[in-house]
Amino acid sequence: MKRILLLISLIPACFACQEKIDLSGSTVADEAKTVSLTLRNVPETELDERLIIFTFTNGVVYSAIEAIAEEDTTFMFAPPEGNKAYDVIAFIPGADWQDGDDTMTGKYSRFAGLTERMTDLVADAWHDATGVSPEDLTSDGALKAVKVTLSLPAGDNEYDAGDIVSIGATVTNNGEPGVTIASVTYFIDGVEEISYTQKPYTWNYNTKDLGPGKYSISVIATNSEGHSDEDIGEIVINDDLNDGPDVDITSPTALSSWTHGNFYNVNANITDSDLASVEYKINGSTVATYSKDDIDDGLHTTYRWNTADNSAGLNTIEVIATDEAGATRSDVINVNLDVPSNYTPKGEIANPVSNEEFDEGEVISFMINISDVENEIDSVVYTSNATRYKLTSAPYTYSGFNTAGLSMYQSVSAQIYYNEGNGSQVTSTGSTSFVVNPAP
Repeated sequence: MKRILLLISLIPACFACQEKIDLSGSTVADEAKTVSLTLRNVPETELDERLIIFTFTNGVVYSAIEAIAEEDTTFMFAPPEGNKAYDVIAFIPGADWQDGDDTMTGKYSRFAGLTERMTDLVADAWHDATGVSPEDLTSDGALKAVKVTLSLPAGDNEYDAGDIVSIGATVTNNGEPGVTIASVTYFIDGVEEISYTQKPYTWNYNTKDLGPGKYSISVIATNSEGHSDEDIGEIVINDDLNDGPDVDITSPTALSSWTHGNFYNVNANITDSDLASVEYKINGSTVATYSKDDIDDGLHTTYRWNTADNSAGLNTIEVIATDEAGATRSDVINVNLDVPSNYTPKGEIANPVSNEEFDEGEVISFMINISDVENEIDSVVYTSNATRYKLTSAPYTYSGFNTAGLSMYQSVSAQIYYNEGNGSQVTSTGSTSFVVNPAP
């Protein structure tokens, strides 16, 4: 656990003046100390030596604070008033340096051009200074820290086993240009559970495997330079068990990647002796609802997802099951939709469904589900019984197919014509079979 020290002394002074800087006394209230500086990688020869933290505005010392250079120690101090940029220098003086000297000799780590009035800094690289003025010191070795704050749902954070707990993290990246957030990782009682590499950093945690008791939840955010910050909270699991249906999304797996613009099956194992309804949601919006009849027909365990209906990047899938008594449980995961090198329109025959039966003489419709991310489609051509039917406008439904004179197994396929580059391209669906029974 790193030590937190509230530093003393606010002394307006000119660094170059030949007056000894006063490092005693406290003139700043603790609540005004909104800048933190953590020492890392302090050279062994400099440990437990004198440390001075200077704050400069316009080349003038705004504050000078004396402490001891100790590894993994965090100091809190006040930024300059107003909104002007300021520099911070953590300075370990050499043996020959005196408080009134107008140059620096010793070890230092510098932050230049800061503007934030509430920020967290890490002095992790130390340079040698030999008779160098403050404004000439390099600042490339001192990196600003990442800051993470864990968020849990409002309330007492007590849950029944099987409840979904929405856990979030607010991450502040104060890094230099090019420094990014590399990962946000969640832990339960110190055991890593899941790690995110992009926003949103929301983890919908299913507590079904937790027994009664108190559990620590921690999150660690790490930037591309390897610097990290941690925040910790806790939840309590009661003796009660959420007795709603068991729900487990089996495909996709959490944080897996699918290609944006393709069709995929979202599959779930759902068990309950008295299941009443099942609902699928993508990013909080209902995309499919299965009734008792659908459940009896076994349709409720799969949702066919046209990923073109959602944006590339991280998406949230939730499956909610409710029993006849009104008890509800769910499972929630995130999946990443990767942008392909080239979007190609794709389609699947939606009507008729495979092996659907019709009476001879019925007029049926051909319908297609299409993924067309870049809106390139020119036309759709259905082919059935050696006849082609061309549609040139969405939703590309042909409503006049007459089954008169047909019998037994028939099929329909579709070709999607689209414009890409310098010419027309075509992609085909698979064929779907249907049955024409003799007229009654």
